[in-house]
Amino acid sequence: MRFLTTDDFIVLAAVEKGMENHALHALVPIGEVASIARLRHWRTGKIIGNLQKHKLLSFERGTRPEALSLNVFGYDYLALNSLRKRDSVDAFGNQISVGKESNIYIVSAGEQERCLKLHRRGLLYFKRSVNKPSHHQRRKSAFWLNLSARSATKEFACMKVLHDRQFPVPQPYDLSRHCVVMELIKGSASKAKHSLNSHTWCAWTP
Repeated sequence: MRFLTTDDFIVLAAVEKGMENHALHALVPIGEVASIARLRHWRTGKIIGNLQKHKLLSFERGTRPEALSLNVFGYDYLALNSLRKRDSVDAFGNQISVGKESNIYIVSAGEQERCLKLHRRGLLYFKRSVNKPSHHQRRKSAFWLNLSARSATKEFACMKVLHDRQFPVPQPYDLSRHCVVMELIKGSASKAKHSLNSHTWCAWTP
């Protein structure tokens, strides 16, 4: 993220907005991106080229006009940038878990270690779309990004309700799109297994 400028994030956000405007038809013409971003067309094109080098956009030539869409990695950058600006996350640590529907990392905010969960319900679909390019598949990418965001929103809301009522769950700190920042509670695998068998939300309890 150190190598991206403010204008880079403006263009990423403009692509996201354009995808929302097109519902499931997620390919956004470059001219529309420039209009939403309020940048000159040539400047927008240059920024898009830079974002493509970082593999943050899916660009489809052959469409008239030429169009593009945000992929899951571009979505990651938008979410993390929002969390960074709110001082919810300022550094990334190790990955501590990976699964079909989420990746979990240790992060920090100041001197406090936290846990960051990236919901990945659309990632496998995105990988299949890259391996087997399909105009129809790419037009549905907005739905899969939105699916991950809805999943994160539900988790954050449930954790907040339970934590406010003194249930033993990690404290939820912040939410941005498909990313949930929560309290990092260190524990052992054996105690986590015991907690799950007890039908409680204490998998992270030391």
